[in-house]
Amino acid sequence: MKIGAPFQTQIEPIMVKYGVDMYLSGHMHMYERMFPVIKGTVVQKGQNEVFVNPKAPIHVVQATAGVFLDDTFELPQPDWSASRTNKWGYGNMAVNQTHISYQFVGIWESEIHDHFWIVKN
Repeated sequence: MKIGAPFQTQIEPIMVKYGVDMYLSGHMHMYERMFPVIKGTVVQKGQNEVFVNPKAPIHVVQATAGVFLDDTFELPQPDWSASRTNKWGYGNMAVNQTHISYQFVGIWESEIHDHFWIVKN
């Protein structure tokens, strides 16, 4: 069983039932974003990284401000993994009534390593 799998099987039905659009977490000392998935199956891929009315939560693991970075990603990159990196950085989120813009920005070079939108209409 993968790390986090017991939590996912318990919490995922609740997040889908109540229309959670994004789930932010940390701990793994890396950055990784998942496409919206249900039971490990991608249910939606955004067009140009724009997700309109996501059918499941977009999971973001961001824990890249710590003392070390984890460099052990599952290879090859799974279909559910939209973006990942093991660089130090921070999240930048802008929110209004209908849109969320989220960026993962590297701290050394200020480069945007990932960017996506959630749009509700």
